[in-house]
Amino acid sequence: MKKFLSNNPYRILGVPSNSGLRLITKNVSKFKAYSKLGKSINTEYDFSFLNLSVVKRDQTNISKSQNSIINDDDKIKFSLFWFINISPFDSIALSNLVKKDVDKTIEIWRKCVKKSITKNNYSAYNNLSTLLLIKNLIPESNLDSKYANVNDVFNDSQSSSSLAEIKEALSLKYSLLSSDFFNEYKSQLSKGNDSLTNLDFKDFFSQTLLDSLKLNYSNSNLINLFKGLDSDLVASLSSNLIKEPLEDIKNNINSTNAELEKNALKGMILGRELIKSTLKNIKNIKDIAVYELRDKMISLDREFVGSGAKAEIGEKDRLTIMDRLSKAMGGYYGNSYGPTELHMQSFDIAQEMFDRAKPKMDAFVKEVHLLGKLLEDAGGPIFLD
Repeated sequence: MKKFLSNNPYRILGVPSNSGLRLITKNVSKFKAYSKLGKSINTEYDFSFLNLSVVKRDQTNISKSQNSIINDDDKIKFSLFWFINISPFDSIALSNLVKKDVDKTIEIWRKCVKKSITKNNYSAYNNLSTLLLIKNLIPESNLDSKYANVNDVFNDSQSSSSLAEIKEALSLKYSLLSSDFFNEYKSQLSKGNDSLTNLDFKDFFSQTLLDSLKLNYSNSNLINLFKGLDSDLVASLSSNLIKEPLEDIKNNINSTNAELEKNALKGMILGRELIKSTLKNIKNIKDIAVYELRDKMISLDREFVGSGAKAEIGEKDRLTIMDRLSKAMGGYYGNSYGPTELHMQSFDIAQEMFDRAKPKMDAFVKEVHLLGKLLEDAGGPIFLD
């Protein structure tokens, strides 16, 4: 993320993301006037006491920020990493944030998002998510020099509080992006000229965030971060995360094929080089996608048929879906009187257990198909059952 938070155009222009053109134009004129005099001016929306980089309001940055939000799609994109002021609760929360009372601000928005998302609180989902992301940035003064003036970088301490807040931020933003109220959110920012789909905005958010997380999060830490999140969100994050290594593998294969056409006698050498050059990327894909899917498959398998390890040594296990169905089927075979009440109870319990497992099963199948498509698009072989 190239400072989508610190260098957000709405922050540079000193406004919430749903501010009108008149206020933005007024601020731009004032900022440019001060800039010409070699002076800097601060606004209440700088929030410099947070972990954001110092605001730079030179002529170039002011003009660039103003031009960045001319297009409706870009307005919406940048708003996902800033604050929007729609409801009375937003106004109260932002007033507290201006006063540097971060805890009170979080408390207000957390109360709003305790309820399921509605037309009255959808803006709080965006705002609390943005604040939690900012709260977990590494302060510019503590940043490695290679990241300075280039990227916002997230704290990789792996502390339970930091992980929990970043997870919460991801879940909140994705809840907004997945809701029926995202269209209403967009209408607060655009004139109806946005061309991107809601899926495009989801993809943009997850890819932009991953660009920053990948700077100092290992694959194992990212997998840990993804645990427990909504399955659709995990699928989106995982697919974006493996796009780069897949593209690298594809490029290496194409380069090897090109070299092989020039000199077929070098096949063995080129093959070894290809294995060596793709090994790291293959491991990354396995760590991110394959192992995660394997864990989900094992979890689902236990729900349906139980633990194979326990069965092997005769250890008692909780009753599974198949156990319940097996007992219910006993009422249909080998007797002349049909199923009893107990048989039907077993069947009803199996049905309830299956209904609980089905959403997880559907999500798993969806993730498998998504990974398969990504691998096929990268040139991998197609396996037919």
